[in-house]
Amino acid sequence: VRIDNQVINLPEQMITIGFTEQPFYIPYEITQYSFESSDPWRYSWLTSKNRGLRWLTVGDSICNGIPYGYRQQTTIQLDLININHAKDGATIGYFLDGARVISEYIDTITDEADIITVHAMVNDCSGGLPIGAFSDTTNTTFYGAYRMVAEKLLNKFTGKKIAFMTAVQRVNNTALKPYVDVIKEVGAFYGIPVLDLNANCGLYPDLPAYMQYYDGIGLHPNLEGHKIITPKVVDFINSL
Repeated sequence: VRIDNQVINLPEQMITIGFTEQPFYIPYEITQYSFESSDPWRYSWLTSKNRGLRWLTVGDSICNGIPYGYRQQTTIQLDLININHAKDGATIGYFLDGARVISEYIDTITDEADIITVHAMVNDCSGGLPIGAFSDTTNTTFYGAYRMVAEKLLNKFTGKKIAFMTAVQRVNNTALKPYVDVIKEVGAFYGIPVLDLNANCGLYPDLPAYMQYYDGIGLHPNLEGHKIITPKVVDFINSL
């Protein structure tokens, strides 16, 4: 690959790969990379079968994220076009506090998308939404709400790549386990792939040593935490 750039001060220029602008300037330097790097996911765009596809993200604050969180990093690494519908405080099921209810909000989405992921559940747990039973058909229980999400997405985005993600671990993570199990069961029932970040995120904030990867209360991963999560999300999206 040859790139000609007619500028006087090359260190003031930056060329990026993909459709998403880098959130900060990276100073120019001459560096030789090996594709047998210890971080091969950084070059996932080279082999990504999803390059240029539209990735619609639905979720809560962890998905909405900090600047350059896993969503932004994955978009860059896989050369995707991200259409973000995540919102802080969003829930899967129904609450009276005015938060975005994903099981209802899906009806309002008009964007076209090739890949759709849902990453939310923490606020349902914190708010005490009942787990309910698999046979539930309303969004006043987590089972009912998640089944609504699955069926609405399958009907709206028929034939597209739909996937679920469980929440990353948090302090006192055991409270999340019943909600994690619901997501995995619903995903298996409808044939929707699930990335179980709760079991495989590589973070365990109940150990003090891992709090450096979180905010001060052990709920939201910080930038360093998102760097640990990103390769797992990249590999998952690339496998769809």
